[in-house]
Amino acid sequence: MVTIRLPTEVLVRNYGQGYRKLLKEYASVIGYSVEEGDEFALELNPDRLDLASFPTIITSAKHFYSMASRSNDIVYSDEKLIDLREDALKLRPYVLTFTADGRRIGDDLDLLIQYQEKLHETIGKGRKMSSIGMHDIERVSPPFEFIKKGLEFEFTTYDGTHGKVLGILRNHPKGMEFSRLLPEGKHVPVILDSNGEVLSMPPVINGIASRLTSETRKFFVDITGTDLRAATGTMYLMANFMSCLGYNVAIHPVNAEWYTQSRDFGQRKIDLEIEEVRSYLNTGSHEIADMLRKMGYQVIEDGRKKLKVGVPGHRVDVMGAVDIIEDIGKAMGYDNISVEEIPLATIGTPDPMKELMASLRGICISMGYQEVINFFITSPSVNPARRSKSNVRIINPKSEENSVLRSDLYPSILSTFRVNKQRPTPQRVFETGAVMVNGIQSFRLCLGEIGTRASFNECRKTLDSIFSRTIGSLPFLKKGTNPDFISGRSGIIELEGREIGTMGEVDPSALTEFELGLPATIIELDLDLLKSMF
Repeated sequence: MVTIRLPTEVLVRNYGQGYRKLLKEYASVIGYSVEEGDEFALELNPDRLDLASFPTIITSAKHFYSMASRSNDIVYSDEKLIDLREDALKLRPYVLTFTADGRRIGDDLDLLIQYQEKLHETIGKGRKMSSIGMHDIERVSPPFEFIKKGLEFEFTTYDGTHGKVLGILRNHPKGMEFSRLLPEGKHVPVILDSNGEVLSMPPVINGIASRLTSETRKFFVDITGTDLRAATGTMYLMANFMSCLGYNVAIHPVNAEWYTQSRDFGQRKIDLEIEEVRSYLNTGSHEIADMLRKMGYQVIEDGRKKLKVGVPGHRVDVMGAVDIIEDIGKAMGYDNISVEEIPLATIGTPDPMKELMASLRGICISMGYQEVINFFITSPSVNPARRSKSNVRIINPKSEENSVLRSDLYPSILSTFRVNKQRPTPQRVFETGAVMVNGIQSFRLCLGEIGTRASFNECRKTLDSIFSRTIGSLPFLKKGTNPDFISGRSGIIELEGREIGTMGEVDPSALTEFELGLPATIIELDLDLLKSMF
């Protein structure tokens, strides 16, 4: 979740007493929680980064309830303000820019920096995927250059530290924190103005020449990154924020072939089939168009069967028609959607896999095991490449901790033991759940025990008890090669000539990896194969 907060007195001063009612009503539309006190705090879903500041969420709420339009919409300028050098793009391959001009920033400078850092943490993945440089364009001289400089190049940072690039990377707090994001070598990317003044050394630190103050009225913003989608999304989110503060925003072209792709993202159009919307929300075409406009979309073409919808660039969460339909439902209010009974032509029957899993749960509980439920999506630290059989990674994960699909259950069981290692032993737990192996989902049962009495013999007794109460015959155990188990005290479970699982004592190297100091045993069974034998 993303949390935004401000002192109540600041919100009253900026938006008046009416902001409370406005944001509480809008919470029922968007779906976020509100906390009041000396600070007013909102907790939002992380996908709506365009709402992760008070200026943007209040602007969105006002538009929803009054259809108030902004006179300072984002425009595309033909003026190129920065020249990108090929050698610098090898260090940081994507650069986008925009300008914003209007009133003095004043006290909103803190809000601007907070939102900038929020984008760094989220869509920017700690500045790795994208980073933002904010500059006072009236203190420097465009046009600018994105070039590479050597480690002996000298400049002064935004906080007055003067020195060579190498010294700044090694000794300045920002350099020590973010120098790891630069490719190892003898050069760094730098943005210079026409007089040679340093605006920034992205993604590490800004120079003092273009430093923002409360008096700044005209901004030059650079977005650099290693991923075009992240850099593009960051640019539109930041541009939208400045627009919501009342600034006139212009996106400027860059001399790169991918600029067209980035610009097109802010002008993308999605076809919406009216019948598809009706199938979900049971509403008419006129009401659909009204709801779209309330949620900030453009209705470019309003046909009898299809709508062409313009999606603003800052809606980075919108990937297709289904996301737009969800927004229409929110605008209507889910409680206002009429319900229709779906006629069924068949009579339901129990799912055999669910019945098997329920039976096994009862058996495990009767043997003194406690059920745990872990996430199907997990971390590479739990399922590293050497352990994973699936190699299925999420392309654009919300965090590294939730970026791979597990291919075995036993690492999750060992993680459970790690979390509970301060609790008394023995601990006996089990889990039934899904895994993904080579792109195919299947279901498993895994039992684990940790404690001084956990041994191969006790593990084998548990295995035989399970099979005698389900299949009615005992399995055969043959030698296995899994490095996470002790050779000679583990093996592959085989029944009727088919390998259906693994069991044994966990190897000390795996115990050390999971920070466990006591013996542990594991049984893991393939329930899809087991079900086929009933």
